[in-house]
Amino acid sequence: MQTDNTTEIAAGTDRDFSFTVPTSMPDRIWYLWTTPSTWGRWDTGLRSVSMDGVMKLGSTGRIQPLTGPKTRFTVVLFHPDTSYAFETMLPLARLKVERFFNSDRTAFTHRVSFHGVAAVPFARLFGPAFRKALPPTMRNLNALAAET
Repeated sequence: MQTDNTTEIAAGTDRDFSFTVPTSMPDRIWYLWTTPSTWGRWDTGLRSVSMDGVMKLGSTGRIQPLTGPKTRFTVVLFHPDTSYAFETMLPLARLKVERFFNSDRTAFTHRVSFHGVAAVPFARLFGPAFRKALPPTMRNLNALAAET
């Protein structure tokens, strides 16, 4: 349980971490996950997101965090109603985001990992803030799913 003077962070290391939230609305979560135009409504670390077409394997889009440059992402894994992953290229590294349900769709997980030659410096630079932001972001998503 979280106390007033501590901040919950996503489990793992700054290079590879995840957070899981129980849900009773997997269809709404899936809709919000796969509709990038909604991401800014539940992920407070984003300024804007756009996608070329619909979410599917190979789709591309652009993501603009509150701080930092706008970058392109590519969907590298897509299993309808179950899971998907996208990657953003960084200099000599890549950031991978995986989103998936547990086997009975009663919980959903968001995993972030850094890969490549420069993964460690990027993980040190972005990992701590991302790990801190992930739990409230996931709870925002679940709350938004309950509202709609």
